[in-house]
Amino acid sequence: MLYRLNNEQGFMLPILFILLLFISSYVLTLFQSYETNMLLYEELEQQTISEIQQIYTKKQD
Repeated sequence: MLYRLNNEQGFMLPILFILLLFISSYVLTLFQSYETNMLLYEELEQQTISEIQQIYTKKQD
């Protein structure tokens, strides 16, 4: 059984496909930026902890 597209469906199909591509690339970009931000946050947290430890050890001396 063959399914035929009328003109309206045939016009909408590429538009929907392009829209899907844009949405998926946007979601992937969001995930990537979230991952990068988490890595930067962890690095900043470690740096802050080490700076606090250095200040604390200086006060001990």
